[in-house]
Order: sequence, then structure tokens, then C-alpha cells
Amino acid sequence: MTADHELQAQADAPPASASPAPTAAAGRRRALLGPLARYAELFEGPGSLRFVAAGFVARLTVGMAGLGMVLALTAEGNSYSLAGSVAGVLGLATAVGGPQIGRLHDRYGQARVLPPVALTFGTAMGLIIAAISGGWPIWLLYPLAVVAGASLPLVGSLVRARWTKMYRGSDRLRTSYALEGATEEAVYAVGPVLVTALATSVGPLAGLTAVLSCAVLGSLWLTVQRSTQPEPTAKAGVERSPWVMRLPAMRAVFVVMLGIGGVFGAMEIVTVGFASANGSRGASGLLLAAWGVSSLVSGLVYGAVTILTALHRRFTLAVAAFALGLLPLTLAGNLLALAPLLIVAGVSMSWAMIIAIEVIQRIVPETSLTEGIAWSSGGTGFGMTLGSTAGGWAVDAFGADRGYAVPAAFGLLGLLVVLINRRVIKAGCEPCA
Repeated sequence: MTADHELQAQADAPPASASPAPTAAAGRRRALLGPLARYAELFEGPGSLRFVAAGFVARLTVGMAGLGMVLALTAEGNSYSLAGSVAGVLGLATAVGGPQIGRLHDRYGQARVLPPVALTFGTAMGLIIAAISGGWPIWLLYPLAVVAGASLPLVGSLVRARWTKMYRGSDRLRTSYALEGATEEAVYAVGPVLVTALATSVGPLAGLTAVLSCAVLGSLWLTVQRSTQPEPTAKAGVERSPWVMRLPAMRAVFVVMLGIGGVFGAMEIVTVGFASANGSRGASGLLLAAWGVSSLVSGLVYGAVTILTALHRRFTLAVAAFALGLLPLTLAGNLLALAPLLIVAGVSMSWAMIIAIEVIQRIVPETSLTEGIAWSSGGTGFGMTLGSTAGGWAVDAFGADRGYAVPAAFGLLGLLVVLINRRVIKAGCEPCA
């Protein structure tokens, strides 16, 4: 066992208060709500409801930014390839910058790092809106997208770090990760509908304006909630942890998340193109929402039930189901056929993402958790860059009806990486299992 795993094993040891004794009220709640009572019990932690609410507002940005960019640029007569490339640059910058900012959060604390990050993102996004509305040279969008992407607040990792501080060593931690997975699926369900409605009903730039507002306001709301943030390692006198990507299992999970991100990036732009080709551009938000809602529900089920399967096996099965569920999308001939296929494809999506975070929590040191989760988000962002670019190119070059081959290919990439690295992932998980 390595020193890092020894540290993590100690951290995972259940504290005396991790599993409070059931009360009569808890028993009545479980009888009334059944397995879903586990989610109600999460909010017994002081301040938990507030940081979840703030995190949800800020994370709406993730579900709206790429699609909002595509809708704003194509409404001005630009090609899907151009729109996808700008959205892709934003995602690539997030993939590179997010983990570095996550490392700063671990070291110096959320309250110190998050405000300047959020304000930088707000400024860059405001300039992007001005560039599109003012007819500025197209090339300016790319450096602005780099700044916006690098400073995009990855609030999901910050909220998960707060849950981990609150429930480390308790079974409630797995339930909290499931809730976070469901929250992200809700973001992907609500975000596309909201940004599409704003862009098509209010104005092409209204969606990006909402992106700016949610990111800045949600981040600042989370910042003021200092009591639930993890203690910065610099304040605690802990030495800076080594780079987490040196861990083989972490690298494998990163590439799997890249594949999942590729599915997200391609799915957005391909669905917009498919809906437009079938005469109903506005339906793209509802289709993507159906995909997200099915994943949200399945994620809630995951956190509400007891699962005895070993973590590394759960990860392999979830990624396999996710990848194989995307293949039928390539056969859809119209919107009516596409809708149920998207619902089926979404069922295993949240399982793959939730379990990936569980794997990361096992394999990285406690003092690097935010960085590790940020690398997961970075992999997703990098994949979204590749997916949106490839999806836009496929729609322009081969037609929207063939575009779903792109997300299917990214899903198979994730599955291939899991199968090749199954022993590495198993070794990373087992010392702390």
C-alpha cells in the first residue's frame, strides 16, 4: 500500500459521528419515503441545503454554455462547424484550467479563490456577448473563449468537497455523490431547455446572458458559505500534495471522462442539427432534457439502494451500459423515433459519472480531492471540445441523420479504456475498499 493510500485509508475510517443513531423521527421518515429517505437525511448536515442550492445555480452554466454558444452563433448565420469550434475551445480551456484552479482551492480555500475566478469568467463572457452582438471579427471569439473556459467555475468539485468533509467515512457519502450526479443531470435537463427557450423566444444572446448571470451569482453565493468549506491545506500546515495525475488509475478515469465528455459535446450540437433538419429547431432543448431526466432518475435510484458489487466492477458495468446505450441513436430516422432512444441512452449515464467520482475519492489523497474531481471535470470538458467540434463537422459534412455516430464513438472509447485498464482501476480502489 502506498503512502497516499495509507492516508486515504485513514481518512476513510468512519468517525464517531459519521453514522448517527436512528431516531423515531428518522424511522417515520424512512417508512414514509422508503429508500428516498436517504436523500432527506443528507440535509440534516448544517448548511447543506444552502450550498447545494448555490451550487445548482452556478452549475446551470455547464448545461447552457456550449449550447448557448451554438445557438447564438448559428442564429447570426455562422456554420455549425464554426459554432462547434468556438464552444470546443471554451471546453478545452476548461479542461486545462479547471484542475489548476482546483489545486488552488485545495491549497488556499474556496472563499479566497472562487470570487476572482467567477468575476474573470463573467468579464470574458460579457465580452463574448459584445463581440457577437457588435459584429466584431470572428477570430476574437477564440481568445475570449480561452479566458472564459479557463475561468469557468467548476462548482461541482467544490460542492462534492463539502459533502466529503461532512460525511467522510459514512454511507451517506455515496448517497451524496449520487445526489450530485442527479444534480448535474438536472443541470443538463434544465439548462438546454432554458437556454433554448431564451435564445429562440427572447433573443439569440439571451442564453449567454443567463450563462454569465448564473455563474457569477451562484459562485458568489457559495463563497459566502464559509462554515461548510473544507479547511485549506495551507492553513492547516499540510505540505502540498503531489500531482494526482501521476496515479495510473487517475489517468485512466480521466480518459474515460474524456469519452463521456465527448458524448456530451457531440450530443448537443448533433441534436440541434437533427431537430433543425426535421423542421423543429426548438425541440432540441426538450430532446436533450429527456436524455438528462432519464439519467437523473436512474442516478437517484443508484443512491437510494444498497449495492454490494465491488466498486471497480460497478464502474466497468456502468461505462459498458452507457456506451452500448448510445448505439441505437444512429438508427433514428425522425424526432419521434429519437425521443425514446435518448431516454434509454440516458439511463446509465449518471451511473458512469457517479461511480467515476467514487473511484476518484478512493484513489487520490484527501488533500487533493478537489483537484482530482476537477481533473474529472477537465476530462469531461476536453471531451466536450472534441465532441462538439467533431459533431459540428459531421453534421455539416455528412448530414444530421449520421451525426449520432460521433457520440456513439466517444462512448465506445470510454468503454475500451475501462476494459484495458480494469486491473489498474481495481488496484487503485481496493486498498481503501
